Amino acid sequence: QRAAELKATFRESDFAVTADLLDSFLGSLIPAQGLRLPFDFAVGVASDRGLFLEGQVPFAGPVNSGSRARSTSQVRTRDGAPSPSPQFPPLPPLPKPESTGPGFSFKIGIGKSLGPVTIHDVQLRVGIEQSTDTRTYFLEAGSSVSVKLGPVFARVDTLGVRIAARPPDAAGKANLGVFDLDIGPKFPTGVSLAVDAAGLVTGGGFLYHDRAQGLYAGVMELTVHDRITVKAFGLIGTRLPDGNKGYSLLVFITAEDFRPIPIGMQCTLQGFGGLIAINRTFDEEAMREGLKNNTLATILFPRDPIGNAPEIIRNLNRVFPAARGSYMVGFLAKIGWFSPTLVTLELGLILEWGKRRRLIVLGRLSALLPSRENDLVRLNMDAMGVIDFDQSIAALDAVLVYSRLAHKFVLTGSMALRAKWSSGPGAGFV
Repeated sequence: QRAAELKATFRESDFAVTADLLDSFLGSLIPAQGLRLPFDFAVGVASDRGLFLEGQVPFAGPVNSGSRARSTSQVRTRDGAPSPSPQFPPLPPLPKPESTGPGFSFKIGIGKSLGPVTIHDVQLRVGIEQSTDTRTYFLEAGSSVSVKLGPVFARVDTLGVRIAARPPDAAGKANLGVFDLDIGPKFPTGVSLAVDAAGLVTGGGFLYHDRAQGLYAGVMELTVHDRITVKAFGLIGTRLPDGNKGYSLLVFITAEDFRPIPIGMQCTLQGFGGLIAINRTFDEEAMREGLKNNTLATILFPRDPIGNAPEIIRNLNRVFPAARGSYMVGFLAKIGWFSPTLVTLELGLILEWGKRRRLIVLGRLSALLPSRENDLVRLNMDAMGVIDFDQSIAALDAVLVYSRLAHKFVLTGSMALRAKWSSGPGAGFV
């Protein structure tokens, strides 16, 4: 007996992504002519197998590729009983963006699971974007989805589609009557990840995107074999201060919690790391003010970077602002003295070149005496030193933070040093 079947088929369809649909950073990662993904897709219902999907998806290629590779792979799914919801461990929280953009939005809770995938909600946004010469009406639809793949748990927030309509650039050339209609992907605002492979890798992190600020930010913390902890955090800006296209990047990576390495004089290396920055500079005044409120604790070997992510990201963007043509590279070290450790030095040496040539030294010195358990003297000093080779200036600032004596008397204090040198006739040092 032949089955009854109703099927709708879409043949020789294409999904294309061009650089002008993306921000300046993502646009730099794809070919200049963009990417093109041809596909065939069918959806239908049959009396013998219920609801089904069929499709053929070849490899992605350039937008202007004239050929359509064929794939023999076929995917079919049948409508069945819903599977129980997977149990997810706590995922790192995504910080709220500074701005949600124009328009208004609302969220509809879903909470449905399809195998390892859980659809948490559907979010809609409607609004108007106003530029200097045109007005764009848009509708965005996205969903937050989580998935479990073995020891890896992931969540993607507000991934969906964006539909925009605006007046055409030239009369009579609209692609839909009197409007130009654009349909494209809505990239997620955040991705969270948690890993729990006992004995191998544990930890997690997140990456989020603030479209209004043109900023990507991410934090990660992983413990490998219960012997070493790797932390990474940074920023990618898709706008430069001069308004031109371009991107800026700042990344810190550190390794800690391994067996201390003796380096002499009862000192041990307890952590190390580095940083790299492209189109980012160092703001002396912002750091000088930050010495008073423990800003260095969020930059040099931060504790609980995921829990303190909003503060870390805010301080990174403030102390290391975007600046075209400035580059930095740095080395980080965490050194302890005595065993058990009584004095700890967290040190950062940063070299900046490009528009300015500077050597930047950041340091945190902590002392607990006579012992960590009975710290009658607790000293914490944050310091910054800058040598400006272009202006022949040296500056040193230090501040006591969260220091005390005999568990009750607060210790405060600060110091500053300024020096200038010159060469040639009348050379000197002041």
